[in-house]
Amino acid sequence: MNSIGPFVFTALLGTPVVPAEQAELVARRGVDGTALWRTGSRGEPFQMRSLVDYPSIAVGHQMAYYYRLYQNQVAGLWLVQDGVNYAIAWGLHVNVLDVRTQRIEAVAKSTGGLNPPGLCVVEADWTMIFM
Repeated sequence: MNSIGPFVFTALLGTPVVPAEQAELVARRGVDGTALWRTGSRGEPFQMRSLVDYPSIAVGHQMAYYYRLYQNQVAGLWLVQDGVNYAIAWGLHVNVLDVRTQRIEAVAKSTGGLNPPGLCVVEADWTMIFM
């Protein structure tokens, strides 16, 4: 299973970047050596591509519109990739910074998928950050 918040996908491609300790290298003029200041643990933006089928081209366009509504929401969303729920496993939620639809395409025939008969394929790039 793959999902971002309420949206379920056939595939979710990419690697999430989990929060990690950040550090700043410090060197002062006239002083030998360097220092490392820990500045805290925080996430970095990362990008993933979603792929899903919908019953019609109209539903595909409607869902692409709904994806954009989740952009810059304050509340964190669950991210599930290949059955791993980051909220349950590590207590991490994502915020969606940007969503760009890359492809909405009619399909003449399809088998399987999440929404049979899947007569439309929607691909979108999601830029997210763990909070």
